[in-house]
Amino acid sequence: IIQASDLKKKLEDLTITKSNNTIASFDAVSMYPSVKFRQVENAVEYFLRSAPENDKVSARKCLQLVKFGMANTLVQFQGQYWEYGGKADVYDKGLTIGGYESAWLADLVAAYILETAVDLMLGCEFDGIYRDDGILVFKEKKTVEECEAWLEQFQETVNRCTESEQLQFTMDI
Repeated sequence: IIQASDLKKKLEDLTITKSNNTIASFDAVSMYPSVKFRQVENAVEYFLRSAPENDKVSARKCLQLVKFGMANTLVQFQGQYWEYGGKADVYDKGLTIGGYESAWLADLVAAYILETAVDLMLGCEFDGIYRDDGILVFKEKKTVEECEAWLEQFQETVNRCTESEQLQFTMDI
């Protein structure tokens, strides 16, 4: 509720008009299972880049616990337990939907993606993402083709920073 009211206030403070702006929402398709441990690891390392060394050591120990958890998640279905992702390498396993840490790890990876795509956001009055749902308010009116070109550049940035093509984004204008 706080995040929704904060977003509403930020958007109301902008002078958005149909004739001067384009509002688009973007969405990650199947984000949780598409976010692999490697992306979590890359996001942690990115945000640690200027942290004090003792914080880096602590964060990397915590990252090893996350890795263990992602490698050994059990799923219960009709009284039977199954190992999520089977015997696959932890680097190939995605976040579990409903997993304890999945929500904040999805937020962490989403923040990392936006940080690496900051140049693409320069033409925006506002940008934000919450897990797999994002919103953009472009500073000017955009054509469908310009929005498609923006999404293509954004997707290329996502692919580069996640070292994968599994996390795919769509857009509604």
